[in-house]
Amino acid sequence: MSFSDEVMRTDIPDDQMGAYVDELAQARKIVTELKINVIGGTPAYNVTSVDNSQQKPWVIEFNISEAAFKTSAKKYEGDGFAMTIHETTSINRKRRHSAVWVQDPNAAPKLTLPEGDIPEFGQVGRDLQPLNELMRRTLKENNIPGATLAVSYRGELLFARGFGHSEVDTNTAMPAAANMRIASVSKPITAVAILLLVQDGKLKLDQHALELLEQHPSYSFKTPDAVKSDPRWSTISVRHLLNHSAGWNRQKSKDTVFQLVTVTQQLELKKLARNNDILQYQFRLPLDFDPGSQYDYSNVGYCMLGRIIEATSGQTYEQFVTERILSVAGMTQTRLGKTRLSDRAADEVRYYTQKITQTPAVWELATKKKGATFEMVAPTYGQWDLEVMDSFGGWTSTAQDLVQFVDAIDSEKSPLLSEESRRLMLEPPPFTDRSSAAVWYGLGWNVRTVGDDSRRNYWHTGSFAGTSSLLVRRHDGYSWAVIFNVDRTLKGDRCTDIVDQDLHKAVLESHPRR
Repeated sequence: MSFSDEVMRTDIPDDQMGAYVDELAQARKIVTELKINVIGGTPAYNVTSVDNSQQKPWVIEFNISEAAFKTSAKKYEGDGFAMTIHETTSINRKRRHSAVWVQDPNAAPKLTLPEGDIPEFGQVGRDLQPLNELMRRTLKENNIPGATLAVSYRGELLFARGFGHSEVDTNTAMPAAANMRIASVSKPITAVAILLLVQDGKLKLDQHALELLEQHPSYSFKTPDAVKSDPRWSTISVRHLLNHSAGWNRQKSKDTVFQLVTVTQQLELKKLARNNDILQYQFRLPLDFDPGSQYDYSNVGYCMLGRIIEATSGQTYEQFVTERILSVAGMTQTRLGKTRLSDRAADEVRYYTQKITQTPAVWELATKKKGATFEMVAPTYGQWDLEVMDSFGGWTSTAQDLVQFVDAIDSEKSPLLSEESRRLMLEPPPFTDRSSAAVWYGLGWNVRTVGDDSRRNYWHTGSFAGTSSLLVRRHDGYSWAVIFNVDRTLKGDRCTDIVDQDLHKAVLESHPRR
């Protein structure tokens, strides 16, 4: 162990220990040593911590009774945690316990799938063997519980099938119409919503974001705070948010949408921070680069776009998207998802990771509870909060619904977007060097030129713990969507990455262009 990152703090009062533990968790540190001194019947703590480079889940209980300690020990050890520190003291002639439990992800049990043939479900395209064989092989070779795939050609559905299991423990086959989290494939939905508002004359792509946020009907954003922290905030436009050039670099200043504990405590909120709070906290931080000068993928930018949709439409983000996109495209199984397993929809799958671990729920970490036992959850059901992700990663959908969405954008009968909006959606940003770049991020989509500049493929991927998704629109009229109910393979690859190129080949082999 390197001690260069070791931090020691001494004589922490008992009533300040909870706040310090939260501080360590936010800084991604882990407690390695704990000593207790009792002065006047009150404990004080000496705590040593180091950087938690392996991001091992850990919990601490301090100054708890004998009965509470036995309960906690049984719970945490049952969840695969090992007790690394245990200190006892006597206070008022009663034995009190303080302990740290740590879970090693490398030692965690691996996801085990049911034995036997991989189940298949769905009649549409069941005879298209190149696609069937690709999906069977992908699941079998990579320990993937389940997936759905839908393919269309010029608006006609060619293939819609489910493979594997929607729930492993109950050996439930994956339906073709299974509802799943789509993660960042939510971003194209938000981008199309913005372009619809441009078509409506409600906003302009080069309008300043802060100016639009000030119109929000139900939340008063303190936009002067942003300009005070960095004058460049006032130059961020809607276009910059759409093409990820607004000025945030996640490697330098972290991804605030996954820092809800920090946001909650810094803003002194009584409940876990919401998407509006994320932006209010972000206003306190300077930008990392000049807006419009470069590409750097940003969840915060799309969180802000969701609030701009609300500010300019007078509706909630969900209401506007439902009315103007989902209803028009016939996306009857697309809805905003929920974080907790207990809130899972009736047609929604179970989400998995390749290693079975437990982590303290984010809503527990954000609340200071002295000596409380944290609620432990699977990473897929509480490591982060899905409800705040609405406009950048919060939708659940089906593969068929996603195909209907992308086909509706340029439908021959009644396209969602005008020809001009589609041109804007796919054009390269000004900072793109067209002499060397054949791929760029437009307004909500990755774009690639195919042959001459008039033909373009566009797509988006999505991934977080428990899901991996891909939506593709080819220049020749083919569209497809694939969604997995696990994020990575046993080797650590994102599930969609291992099928991306093979899907192009399998689709064309299954249905040669007419």
